[in-house]
Amino acid sequence: LRVNGEAVYGTRKYTNDRSGEFRYTKKDNEIFAFIKSYPSGKIIFDAISYDPGLKAEILGCDQSISIFNADGRLGIDCGFIDPGKMKSEYIYTVKLSKYS
Repeated sequence: LRVNGEAVYGTRKYTNDRSGEFRYTKKDNEIFAFIKSYPSGKIIFDAISYDPGLKAEILGCDQSISIFNADGRLGIDCGFIDPGKMKSEYIYTVKLSKYS
C-alpha cells in the first residue's frame, strides 16, 4: 500500500465489469487501473474511453508512458520498464488523470 495506497484509500469502484483482467477505482477526476501482470508494451483498457486530455503514469515508477486511441478505448504504451525501477512487486497501478 505504500506504492498503490492513493488508488485504494478514499476511492470508489469505477465499474462493475469483472470480465477483464483489470480492476478499476476512481477518486475525483482520476481513474486507477490495477494490473496483475508486469506492465510492458501496449495495454488496452476496454472499460475506459479514449480521451486525448488524459495523462498516464504507473505508481511507483518514474518512466513516462504514452496513451493512444484503440478504437475508442484507452490504450497505453509502456514500452520496456526496467524491473529495478519499479517500486511495486505484485499489483501495478496505472493512474489516469486530466492534464491541468
